[in-house]
Amino acid sequence: MLARSLRYFLAIAEHRSFTLAARALFVSQPALSQQIRALEAQLGAALFDRSGKHTRLTEAGETFFEHAQQAVQALQRGKQALNEIADLSRGHLRIALTPTFNAWLTGPLIAQWHRCWPNITLSIDEMTQEEVHQSLRMQQADVGIAFDHCNDSALTQTAFYEETLSLLVGKAHPLSRESTVDLSTLQTTPLVLLNQTFASRLAIDAAFARHAIAPPVAIAVNSVQAALEIVHHSSLATLLPQQIALQAGLHAVSLRQVLPTRTAVLLTDKQRHESPAVQAFRQLLLTDFCLPDRS
Repeated sequence: MLARSLRYFLAIAEHRSFTLAARALFVSQPALSQQIRALEAQLGAALFDRSGKHTRLTEAGETFFEHAQQAVQALQRGKQALNEIADLSRGHLRIALTPTFNAWLTGPLIAQWHRCWPNITLSIDEMTQEEVHQSLRMQQADVGIAFDHCNDSALTQTAFYEETLSLLVGKAHPLSRESTVDLSTLQTTPLVLLNQTFASRLAIDAAFARHAIAPPVAIAVNSVQAALEIVHHSSLATLLPQQIALQAGLHAVSLRQVLPTRTAVLLTDKQRHESPAVQAFRQLLLTDFCLPDRS
């Protein structure tokens, strides 16, 4: 309502006539006059001197004129910005994800995103699963990529990938010529694993206990990248998603006794409106982006 009144006010000031302004705006003169009377009542001041041949701005009207122009221009800029967000020609997307995804998914996914929507800027933060949940709840992230052990009813989970752990070794490792080995082989295979602050490490330890094996864990690290660098430059092996091997230049050995799989999910806050950028990211992840071995 106020935006319309401002447009009407500016048109009358330009044409110096209610009749000409109504004609230019394609509205009836009574409707135009009613809007201006309502605006003057709201402001508590007469904006036009109607006594002469031409309608003139009063002193109050002249003072208000510049502010009205700025307000209408700001509204037009705001509308343009919203249109640009809707058609993905501008905007920003905040992504929170757990560490293993940075090792194999983030690079190819974001490269394709940037090819499709280069004007949407991104911020990507690596954090624990619980921190991803908290970041979404606190509205510090727009989307999260994590695993499906989420009991938070405020978040929506969309599964997009089933992750399987493999034994990753360097090219010179004794097992680098093997495609598949028994889990018992790990009994004599020195490992570098993520430390026990990682959910994947807890799942690995539980699997070892179920199969009654105790592989030698030579090094525990708090970074996927550190584990990969150590494997690349040493005779140690690690247990990480098979997809990481290709990105890291390592060899993936499948295990006959499969370790527990995990379902990767896209997380969003149920209470928040999904922006066009969030919708586009979901579409890219679930359909346009070809995840390895995705069923």
